[in-house]
Amino acid sequence: MEQFAQQFGVAILRHRAAALTLSIGVLIFASFGLRFVGFENDYRSFFSHESAALDRFDAFQDMYAKEDGLTILLSVTEGDLFTRETLTTLESLTEEAWQIPYATRVASLTNYQFSRSIGDDIIIDNLVRNAAD
Repeated sequence: MEQFAQQFGVAILRHRAAALTLSIGVLIFASFGLRFVGFENDYRSFFSHESAALDRFDAFQDMYAKEDGLTILLSVTEGDLFTRETLTTLESLTEEAWQIPYATRVASLTNYQFSRSIGDDIIIDNLVRNAAD
């Protein structure tokens, strides 16, 4: 095997232009198949269409709820996120998000549960309340 590796290396060095051309040709030919490469992130791809477990899971989701989420990201271009204007916008967007059909939970910075203690009492409230004030 060692002798073959030496002979192969010598042949590559001796015919380097042909080896380079052949390598590029193989790379181009192989890259045509890349358009068929993809990522399937749906759990259904792991089950056959006749799967009893998948049918039971679909029935379960129809009866209760699906765990599908929507993420809305906001960013500030200048300055700090914790300004009255930005927090008011975020608070308004959070309230509007509750109007999305089938929304069961809306989590944002403004309704993040903030805990603090005063004496023996524990107070749990939204992190931001009435941002306009």
